[in-house]
Amino acid sequence: MLERVVAPWAKEGALLILMDGMSFAVWHELSQDFGKADRMWSWHTDQPLPAGLAVLPSMTGFSRASLLCGKLASGGQDTEKRGFAESPALLGVCRSGYPPVLFHKDELSGEAVRKEIRNAHRRVVGVVINVVDDSLDGPDQRTFRWSLDQVPVLRALLAEAETGGRTVVFAADHGHVLERATTMRRSGSSDRYRFPEEGPAGDDEVLIAGRRVLEEGGRVIALATEAVRYTASRKLGYHGGATPQECLAPIAVLSSTAKGPA
Repeated sequence: MLERVVAPWAKEGALLILMDGMSFAVWHELSQDFGKADRMWSWHTDQPLPAGLAVLPSMTGFSRASLLCGKLASGGQDTEKRGFAESPALLGVCRSGYPPVLFHKDELSGEAVRKEIRNAHRRVVGVVINVVDDSLDGPDQRTFRWSLDQVPVLRALLAEAETGGRTVVFAADHGHVLERATTMRRSGSSDRYRFPEEGPAGDDEVLIAGRRVLEEGGRVIALATEAVRYTASRKLGYHGGATPQECLAPIAVLSSTAKGPA
């Protein structure tokens, strides 16, 4: 994603906005608020960019780290910052002395992120917005209508990008499923996946294995249905399973420029 989408646009300045846990449903709601003067760019006329595919399990510690590092990785904010700053694909379009810079949740209200977005020498700026993923931990009685009014920090970042003449690349590390009368099936501590040692996969589960499975051991059993969760606590939503809603992530490029990169 960094190499094929972010880097080509970064030659003129790009802001990567990673919406942690944003599903296609959330993206469709949010995107209704974008100005008509801006253009959604793609490789093919009148077609959106293809979806991103989360690494597995579809959890932040695996999928977000891998996306921001540009390679299979697991870890937290330190891993993400270092991997983003050292990405060969991004460094290849950056000016000497101005590597890619990444800001997380607690840094978005400060002046530093706005300063970097305005800095014409800093060709790649990335920000992580957690509002969608954070909302899933709330009570299941609540629902959201996703809009720019619901996410004021996003509105502010878009305004800064417009002022700075930056193309905006939207991405998500994974999606989610919503709580809709799910059945609790007691297992481990994860909402939507478990380990093969706990028993063979059932009819609504799938055994997944391979290099893109970053959980310890490289093998997990993930739920392939929306109707089940593994943990006792009921929340607004969950992720970690193998449904398309969890594993497919939106990618979009928003720019008012008349001509995009080759």
